[in-house]
Amino acid sequence: MTSFTNHMVLAWLFLLSAFSVNVNAIDEDMKKELDSITTSSIILHDQVIIDKPLSLVWPEVLDFISWYFRGHDVQHLDGRRGELGSAAIVNGKLLHEIVSLKKGKTVVWKTCLLAACDNNIVFTDFTIQDSAGKTKLNRRTYSHGFWSEKIAKDRLRDISRGVVPEDVRKVAFDFKAYVESLD
Repeated sequence: MTSFTNHMVLAWLFLLSAFSVNVNAIDEDMKKELDSITTSSIILHDQVIIDKPLSLVWPEVLDFISWYFRGHDVQHLDGRRGELGSAAIVNGKLLHEIVSLKKGKTVVWKTCLLAACDNNIVFTDFTIQDSAGKTKLNRRTYSHGFWSEKIAKDRLRDISRGVVPEDVRKVAFDFKAYVESLD
């Protein structure tokens, strides 16, 4: 656990199993709806302390999509960047939209595959707060049906062994290093 001194990662993985319902008592539309919500859902949380003040970290959190997908085709759409309702499409496939915003504190990004925005969604909540002149960044990711069953099973296996998924840890540390390199 000492390797997590500056980066506490708590990860939960919930694999929702089929509901036990009386299929004779529901119509076909209701059955389809129940089937659609029995896919894998994943909840991840990570936290890092960034050795920079809130005033420098906040603009980078608002533009996280541009940093995370640097080198990819990022097309900014609705609204001005970093404002409620602003959106971007990455590689013509992924839609990212700011769906909640408390200036200087919290931003929530919604991510989905353009072809399946109704059933495959990820919400990523970034919350920052001052920590003695540094910035504490909490990132919570809630996904429903976005990742493949294999990824969900791999994450469940890792978490059950007490291992944090490497991609989760890497993103947090890479973002921390990026922001700390800024002047």
